[in-house]
Amino acid sequence: MGESVKDPVCGWEVHSHDISALYLGTEYGFCSVECRARFLAFSRRYAGHRDQ
Repeated sequence: MGESVKDPVCGWEVHSHDISALYLGTEYGFCSVECRARFLAFSRRYAGHRDQ
């Protein structure tokens, strides 16, 4: 099935990259389109760049 990753928005384990986004050269996987949309709206916060 592949490697699992943690959805950066909700913290759920994601086992595929069916729903994903690329940000600053890193691919992030999401459990839903809603989490992906929230990530895209607040990418710096969810990618760990809070003070930039």
